[in-house]
Amino acid sequence: MTRLSSKDATAVTVPIASSEADAGGGFTAIASTASIDRDGEVIAVGAFNPLPATVPVHADHVASVDTIVGRARPRYDAGRLLVDVTLGSGAREQDVRRKIREGLLDSVSIVFIGHRWEIIEGVRTCTAGELLAVDVVTVPSQRDARILGVRSMSTPAADPLASVRALRRLVLAADAEIVQAKAALMLARHATADGTPPLRHASPSTAPPAWDAHVIHALTPNT
Repeated sequence: MTRLSSKDATAVTVPIASSEADAGGGFTAIASTASIDRDGEVIAVGAFNPLPATVPVHADHVASVDTIVGRARPRYDAGRLLVDVTLGSGAREQDVRRKIREGLLDSVSIVFIGHRWEIIEGVRTCTAGELLAVDVVTVPSQRDARILGVRSMSTPAADPLASVRALRRLVLAADAEIVQAKAALMLARHATADGTPPLRHASPSTAPPAWDAHVIHALTPNT
């Protein structure tokens, strides 16, 4: 039976440009270094080569479909195993991101199979293995990492024509109000000229005088 091992490290989150691929945001973490961890062991740099393209990220070190919260892209850089984590956009995943952003969570743990262990300078060291997962946990084993930031959820790009359309609607509404005001003004002037308000004696079923319709039609913009 193959024995799975895990090692904790502190998450180091850094700003990275958002894209549709990481709509849920994420973080970058130092998953492993060549320093001695709290278990008194070392994971040698390059022990997991060749690295997988991605590995799952779970919450609470429980590997299941229900607890997966993202995917991690592992890479070696300057003697450290780094992971660029992309979180999902669901409630559980965003709750993890929120807790990282608020500083409540700052640690990750790698899950791996150690194929070869050696004693190097008196320290048990994994020199060859397979990286299986990187999980978000509460208690780290690595001591040499620090929080830098966190990636936010990406938002859809704004429609550049939305403001233009909104302005056009405002202009059309203003034009309609001006037309109505001019029509009312001309009706009032005509009523003042002959002393008889044109609609005062009209019954509800009687149409307005013909000239009223002509005036309103003349002032109404063509559609």
